[in-house]
Amino acid sequence: MSLKYKIPSAILAVFAANIVILLLFARSYAIPYLSEIIDRHDEAAMVDAGEIGMLIDGGTYENAMMLLTAQNANDSHMFFELTGIHTRQTLYIPKRRQGIVSFSAVTVVTLSGQDYVLLLKNKLDVWGSLDGPEDIMILIEFFVLFASLVIVACIIHSRYVKPLVRLKNEMDDYQKLGLKPKESKRRDELGALERSFFQLAGELKKEKENQNRMIASISHDIKTPLTSVMGFSERLMTKDLSREKQTAYLTTIYSQAKSIENIVNEFDEFISSSMESKLNLKRVEVGFLCDSICDEYTEIMRDKGVGFQIDNNCAKNAAVKIDGEKLRRVFTNIYGNSLRHNENDGLTLRLTAQETSDGVLLIAEDNGKGVTENDMEHIFEPFYTSDKSRKVSGLGLSICQQIVKAHGGTISAANTGHGFAVSVTIPKSE
Repeated sequence: MSLKYKIPSAILAVFAANIVILLLFARSYAIPYLSEIIDRHDEAAMVDAGEIGMLIDGGTYENAMMLLTAQNANDSHMFFELTGIHTRQTLYIPKRRQGIVSFSAVTVVTLSGQDYVLLLKNKLDVWGSLDGPEDIMILIEFFVLFASLVIVACIIHSRYVKPLVRLKNEMDDYQKLGLKPKESKRRDELGALERSFFQLAGELKKEKENQNRMIASISHDIKTPLTSVMGFSERLMTKDLSREKQTAYLTTIYSQAKSIENIVNEFDEFISSSMESKLNLKRVEVGFLCDSICDEYTEIMRDKGVGFQIDNNCAKNAAVKIDGEKLRRVFTNIYGNSLRHNENDGLTLRLTAQETSDGVLLIAEDNGKGVTENDMEHIFEPFYTSDKSRKVSGLGLSICQQIVKAHGGTISAANTGHGFAVSVTIPKSE
């Protein structure tokens, strides 16, 4: 259950427990006690009415009024009504109304030769009569409230304070010792917080592994050509070489330097694509996009002896909103991988465009050997490559993924049975 429901529920449970205790106390003790008091007041009212009736019966009306007024003055809870039996006239004796329960007693008297009904009413001060039970009730209520608060405090400490302290300690251990936290099975907000920290720790671990791979990649991929550059440079400086040898060594040095430049450019492109750079989005019709890719790659592929084909199955007015320069980089990386890893003659590359409910699907595929299942799981990870001569680097498809995501699209890869395909989905332009 969510914390926003648990805590109010606990507070309501405390109030409900107090109300139940009060009702049980009233039913088992206060009401019987009050009933006993009411019975006694009822009997006393009947006695008082009889005695007062005997005192004023047979006297004059004036003497009766004086006696009743004096009696009312002596007992503020008592007041009277005199009603003529024949005249139906009711006379009230001055009174002060106190209490909430009235006890009545009736008697008939004769005053100045007229018959009257004397009604005596006695008001009962309920709270004043409950002095003893009221004190007990206050003590019980205080005890119940204190016990309820203690129980709720213990529950809150056990269920919420201790897990928060434990989470803080796990954060400290992770920060100082690198100990990975445990995954929480709670289903409330605190559990969500613990799981978020667990996932964050996992992501940070992966990020650290990526950084280590990047360092290893830079070290490996630059060390080899750099060693070659230094070796041939040393030979040029320390040996008398023929002009042909010098030219060959300089050519090798330049080639290895270009390799270093390409590696640095690849990393620079990966870092720049990782940053939240603003895309230069423009509305481009799918037909125009396919034609531009065809114009860009057809001659290049023909020179390499590679077949290249484009099939546009989209409607004539279908369009996407893209950064053309960055999206072309996506296909450059995809087709570059196909050319680099091709081991068969007769390589053919194809680009297929078709509309879907999600947008425009662009499928870049080849008829090569495909990718192993193990490599397929890591194909979009940065610094991963199936080329064993390079330990960990390989950023082409990772850069593609970042560019496509920046466009709000998706990218996936799969073996087709007769080659390898990368599918890119770009949202349509309205």
